[in-house]
Amino acid sequence: MFVYSIAAYLIAFGAIVFWIVSIGNLIPEISIDGPPKVSFGIALLTNAGLILLFGLQHSIMARKSFKDFFAKYFPRPIERSTFVLLSSLLLFVMVNEWQPLGGTIWTVPSGSILYYSIYILFFAGWFIL
Repeated sequence: MFVYSIAAYLIAFGAIVFWIVSIGNLIPEISIDGPPKVSFGIALLTNAGLILLFGLQHSIMARKSFKDFFAKYFPRPIERSTFVLLSSLLLFVMVNEWQPLGGTIWTVPSGSILYYSIYILFFAGWFIL
């Protein structure tokens, strides 16, 4: 059980780093800011579906009834690790399948003090988390 838990949390760490890289526009190929690949409507529906799937998994697995059901078939100590593992796998799917919507809401010139300040705050926030 210990190895399972460690593996689940390592996968979670990888998923969070993948997410950070995506939303931070650190690797353009996986950035949420890329050019649109599908129509706006399809992208919006896809992204909403991904968020819904992620939210449903969290809501269902957090319920006492699910935890009791899970405990009938698996040892109770791995319940949290399983939640973390499934959440992480869904986060990988969400980041990988996310559809850029296109357009620009705001922009900061690269190389400016504001640009670097925003990235410092971005990484400080993740570090604190």
